[in-house]
Amino acid sequence: TSAMMIPLHRTKASVEASWKYLLVCSVGIALAFAGTVLAYFDFVATAGHVPAALNWDVLRAAAPSLQSVSGNGYRFAAPAGTAQPGMPGPAGAGGNVGIGGARFDQPDFNYSYYVERMLVTIGMNWFKPAQSVPISPMIRFRIERDGTISDAEIEKSSGLPFVDRAALRAVLASSPLPPLPSEFSGGHLGVHLIFE
Repeated sequence: TSAMMIPLHRTKASVEASWKYLLVCSVGIALAFAGTVLAYFDFVATAGHVPAALNWDVLRAAAPSLQSVSGNGYRFAAPAGTAQPGMPGPAGAGGNVGIGGARFDQPDFNYSYYVERMLVTIGMNWFKPAQSVPISPMIRFRIERDGTISDAEIEKSSGLPFVDRAALRAVLASSPLPPLPSEFSGGHLGVHLIFE
């Protein structure tokens, strides 16, 4: 309504100022709306459909899993020690940022140097959520002979879609890994990985 107050004197300059005021304000509002819509779609693409997706508390909890140009502000889990109970792995499994343990479909895979490299690579791509997660997600995937990761899927959900997607993205972003050891006779390696 303040734009209508400008041309009270009914001069050409005041009418022109009024229309410029309306135009600038309209463009600003349109850009703010477009930014809100784009932010919402980025959030939904990352976290899935979450009730009240643009509420401050929900956005703050999901912030580490959203895209960032600078890379600042990401919090990684503290080193996790060894594999979790019930999830035995070879020596070296589970000592990296955010990785809670690993289990392999092939029991004869005893190449701890390869496991350590895999865990470090995936751990570097794991952007741990700021909020605590009561259930650690588990991702199942295959490593082909050439190191390509395939068939990645959520084996056990954390109950929070954005946490599950962040864990799945950490695995997919790590492809390709180094080729499987030449001494290993299998055609691929099946992995079950817990994220903390």
